[in-house]
Amino acid sequence: MTRRDKIVNFVIGTTDAVGFPIGIAFFSLQTIIPAFLARCGASEATVGALTGISSLLILAPGLLIVGALGRRPYLKGWLFWVALIERLVLLPLAFLAPMWGITHPSWLIIATFLCFCAHSLCMGFNIPAYWTVIAKSVSQHWRGRMFGVAGGIAGICTIGTERVLSTVVLGGPNGGFP
Repeated sequence: MTRRDKIVNFVIGTTDAVGFPIGIAFFSLQTIIPAFLARCGASEATVGALTGISSLLILAPGLLIVGALGRRPYLKGWLFWVALIERLVLLPLAFLAPMWGITHPSWLIIATFLCFCAHSLCMGFNIPAYWTVIAKSVSQHWRGRMFGVAGGIAGICTIGTERVLSTVVLGGPNGGFP
């Protein structure tokens, strides 16, 4: 791998490592989704169950798929398509929240569960591929720098995310809901 290849991979990896936390800040299972579910009338146990099930679905599938992924010569295609599905399964919530938010909040709670479980499952199947691609494309002595720089940039940018959420997403007469 040439120095130019290492730099390109570093920039691409850093861009991804910055974009993921910024994007997930808009639908975080630690902040936004619990508030959303509570607004729909979900109990604390329901909110906790979603967080627990999501964690299980993120962590467990990797154990099942890591062997099969290790035998594949290339993982870029897998990584791209599973990541695309991982994001698309959340898209229905953008349409269902305004449609069912006031009229059928219990349906919206179920839809949120289904969408997040599908998202977490896809993420669980993709995590081993992501780390394998990073390990193959970014030199070992550059990875720490890459994630350090990305974490710093993402941390600064997510401060702006809070501003966007409070004025655009959660603003208005109903507190952004639905």
